[in-house]
Amino acid sequence: MAPHPWALPTAIIWNLAGIALGLYTFVSPLSAGRIFGLDLANISGSESLSDNVSLRMIPVFGGRNVAIGVAFFALYWQRMPKAMGTLLLSLMVSGTVDTVVTGTWGPSDKAWTHALGSAVLGLCGWGLLM
Repeated sequence: MAPHPWALPTAIIWNLAGIALGLYTFVSPLSAGRIFGLDLANISGSESLSDNVSLRMIPVFGGRNVAIGVAFFALYWQRMPKAMGTLLLSLMVSGTVDTVVTGTWGPSDKAWTHALGSAVLGLCGWGLLM
């Protein structure tokens, strides 16, 4: 049975966005951290990565997003939709953790963004497995 026709294009767009955001964390960790929903109000734009532990951790999340995107496209290149679906469903775990952590210690609107992202990952994963 072939994957749902909407699942693959949506997953590709979502993974491209994840890679782009991941790369952005290396260019501008402070801005990317705010996009992720981290409370970085007390950090000035002039601080370098070496000056602040919080800023040093943001590229770690970006690296995770880039690695996941590369893995997804490696599976796409090998024409393995079921493996892509399994990967995306597995990513719901990290998305759910991001949602809970952001909802607990960050702004609620960013938690909803993480929740929506997790839902899209899950739906795309399910669509690729069907």
